[in-house]
Amino acid sequence: MDNHITAEHPDPLPADPYSSMKPSRKRPAVRALLPAKPNKTIRLSESLHTSAPSTGMTASTSEQEACEALLLLGSSSDVDMTTTNQHDYGCPEQQLQATSPIRHHTGEETTSAQPAFLVVHCKQCGYDNICDKNDMATIQRQAFVAVVCRSDANCLYYTGVHTVALLQFLFEWLQPGQSNMKLWDGDRKGLPKTPRGRKRALMTLKDEFIMTLVRIRQGFDMQHLADLFGISKSHVCRIFSAWVIFLHARFKMLLVWPSQVIVRSNLPASFKQYPKTRCIIDCTEYFVQRPFRPVAQKQTWSSYKHSNTFKQLIGIMPTGTITFVSKLYSGNISDLAIVQQSKFIDLVESDDDIMADRGFNIRHLLLPKKATLNIPAFSHGKRLSVKAVQRSRQIATVRFHVERAIRRMKTFKILSGIIPLRLRHSLNQITVIVAVLCNLHERLA
Repeated sequence: MDNHITAEHPDPLPADPYSSMKPSRKRPAVRALLPAKPNKTIRLSESLHTSAPSTGMTASTSEQEACEALLLLGSSSDVDMTTTNQHDYGCPEQQLQATSPIRHHTGEETTSAQPAFLVVHCKQCGYDNICDKNDMATIQRQAFVAVVCRSDANCLYYTGVHTVALLQFLFEWLQPGQSNMKLWDGDRKGLPKTPRGRKRALMTLKDEFIMTLVRIRQGFDMQHLADLFGISKSHVCRIFSAWVIFLHARFKMLLVWPSQVIVRSNLPASFKQYPKTRCIIDCTEYFVQRPFRPVAQKQTWSSYKHSNTFKQLIGIMPTGTITFVSKLYSGNISDLAIVQQSKFIDLVESDDDIMADRGFNIRHLLLPKKATLNIPAFSHGKRLSVKAVQRSRQIATVRFHVERAIRRMKTFKILSGIIPLRLRHSLNQITVIVAVLCNLHERLA
């Protein structure tokens, strides 16, 4: 039959339809992978009683307990941790050395399955420990806490406390009231007013204490902390809110206004020209998220920072110790108004000398207290005299310590970035906690 185009067959096929096609490559036979028989495997969530090895000997209880103890350490050098799927394929020795999870092929796309459990091999007793989701979270939490407490440098970096011994001392000092602390559970309007105790403890009190300090120091968000400590995001929020209230209640007693005798007995050598200096004050501003309402945007707008801010008055001793922390005010408030509203003048006594910047023209507020104000000289559009310039430079040299104290507070990243508005209710308490932690560092002068 001729292969030409006709009305009945407009596009005829060749006589041999397979002659114009390339030979297809045969698909290789898929090797059936069967789950290998586990070799000396212990599941932590179940009993530790396992069958004996092929030699006929039974595993002793002490070996099993030692294996579990090594697993719970999390950071032991004799433990190999490998993520696998629901089954162990191939040789057990090869599976323990695998570095990537098994991939499942679905059509054209290739997706990697999430690990369902964790296999931890103990080199001392030879057992493979299978960890479920809760065990994996516990190991991850304990490993991170171990990293924080590994050295003084890590402790300072993650918590703001410069030594591990001081961190342990603070935790022990806070212990009397920790057992009565209840987790914050939101607004319960319309619900029956029944007393609710502390929920089931997913973390130890020390882990909660460290997690709160890590959030204040490093500014990690809730999701990051939830992944680090193996808990839910909402539980992180409840723990953080409860611990901020508790730490503020205990730490605010450490933020005291010292007497004249204490201040003058600890006066640094750089303040010999100003022996009556009681306090050095200055204001600082924290960037906040822009409010939604136009009225709130106007109130928090700072013409100095050109952004929405909260403003706070900070006072220090000549040694650099923070002694006064006011409440937060809107960014458009003046320095004079914040001194009046913060009741700082009520703490001033007679024969005190307050050192400040040019913006704090509060001499009329100190006169009734029989106190003096030490600020740089004003030029009033004229050229300053040599004596006024020298005096202004000397004041600026020693007044700089309050800026160093504020800069030390800003090393806690929860205050240095743009603060979300959801933290506005806890921000006053957080600043007091940060001020106390800064006072635990070395003196500035």
